Amino acid sequence: MSNELRIQRMLLPDATEHFDRIVDLLQELYKSQREVYPSLSVDRGFLLRRCEGLVDHLRTDGAFLWGGFDDSELVGFLWGYERSFVGEQRMHITEFVVTESLRGHGLGRLLLDVATAEARRLNFSAVDLLCSVHTRDTLRFYDKAGFIAERCQLIKRLDGE
Repeated sequence: MSNELRIQRMLLPDATEHFDRIVDLLQELYKSQREVYPSLSVDRGFLLRRCEGLVDHLRTDGAFLWGGFDDSELVGFLWGYERSFVGEQRMHITEFVVTESLRGHGLGRLLLDVATAEARRLNFSAVDLLCSVHTRDTLRFYDKAGFIAERCQLIKRLDGE
């Protein structure tokens, strides 16, 4: 890690330039969640399609994307979009990842602070996201950042019933 971590708003050309790295970071994130979601099988094709969707949303101004950089290397990103929830305009964070080797160094907090500032600037009423209840470190991170539980997603597996 260099001494200079920086955050940059990423537009369509930036996302295109760093497309493969965005896919790699998502792959790292999903691999790290296999313990939490043992049935999760995410192949690179799925991630490529997901990132192509990001590019499409950036093309139509339907997404927010900030990158965290260590020198010129993309080492994390936060991807969100505007949504309406029960009449409130919110920023929904759909993907948020910092490479494992840099977690705990403040990059995630910087990314979240920039996204929150943008949500305030746009007069959104909140920033929301989904998070696994099994990832204790992640829950502590969001708790320290001022997030509270609002809803609970439940699942009933139908295989092996």
